[in-house]
Amino acid sequence: MFTRNEGTVDRGIRLVVGLALLWGAWNVAALQAGALHWVAIVVGALMLITGLTGMCLLYNLLGINTGAPERS
Repeated sequence: MFTRNEGTVDRGIRLVVGLALLWGAWNVAALQAGALHWVAIVVGALMLITGLTGMCLLYNLLGINTGAPERS
């Protein structure tokens, strides 16, 4: 359906940032109250999902591909 458009480094960064945001949403006092808590959860989950799948819809819309070129 969709092709991967993220490179290995991009995916690794997304996984680390996603996990850090999700961890912070529950363990950092400044992120535990109000809208910032939910923003951290949503952004962290999206980063984690895109890092795991290797496909970013925003990259797809903008025509960005940080992965290796496709072989024909």
